[in-house]
Amino acid sequence: MTLEDVQEILKTIKHPTMNQDIVSLHLIRTIQIYSNILEISLAIEKNSLYAPVANAISKALKPHFLEVRVMKAHVKKPIPSAKRRFSCSYAKKILAITGSKGGVGKSTIAANLAISFSKQGFSVGIVDADICNPSIPHLLHVNDGLLQWNSKNQIIPKRG
Repeated sequence: MTLEDVQEILKTIKHPTMNQDIVSLHLIRTIQIYSNILEISLAIEKNSLYAPVANAISKALKPHFLEVRVMKAHVKKPIPSAKRRFSCSYAKKILAITGSKGGVGKSTIAANLAISFSKQGFSVGIVDADICNPSIPHLLHVNDGLLQWNSKNQIIPKRG
């Protein structure tokens, strides 16, 4: 029996709650065939869901192998997206240019990206968070004094 044959059999096994097969859901991490022994790592974290799927895999493939081993694969927790961590209702996308070393061109890259996006018709804003030596005003020729606020206590953006 080949890996492809095993995958075809695995496609017949449905996830208990999602009504899709476990291959389409990318729950099979590895398939190893050693002579007449099959090892499969299954990426389901909850024991209540893992056990019935592992049993279904063993039952479906046991007739083809001397031994079928189904192991629990390590499931990586997803990193929370920036959308969940930062609230900025007026911006569709936020792009951060960061680095810990000075003088490597972070501000130049940010300015060039902003100009390029602006020329493509996007509304663009830049926050230069360098407290000691902000260079964005110099790069974009907006060195016209101090910040100004409107009646809603919002900063009035400089135009470059």
